[in-house]
Amino acid sequence: MRKFNFTIFFTLLILLLVVAYFTSDMALSRDEGKLGKNIFLNFLADFYNILRFPMHTIFNRLAASKAWFFCIGLLINCVMYAFIFERIFYLTIRLIFFRNNPDEE
Repeated sequence: MRKFNFTIFFTLLILLLVVAYFTSDMALSRDEGKLGKNIFLNFLADFYNILRFPMHTIFNRLAASKAWFFCIGLLINCVMYAFIFERIFYLTIRLIFFRNNPDEE
């Protein structure tokens, strides 16, 4: 793993944590019937199903019964997604700018 960019990673992590908070709030509001018919808010509520994968999908009973596991699981998911997005960003930049000579990094 060459040249891991911690700035991009932590920026993505903070952004994903904020989005995870809002999407979980929108999913809870929709479950209670208070969300309404706003397309953007319903999209955020649906996006929560993506952000909760894989920890809450694999350990569904534990995440539903323990609040601390719910928060830790969401943090692990956001860390995983931030790592994946950082690697995609690195590989994209590498392919665009260093296509001819990959040793010039």
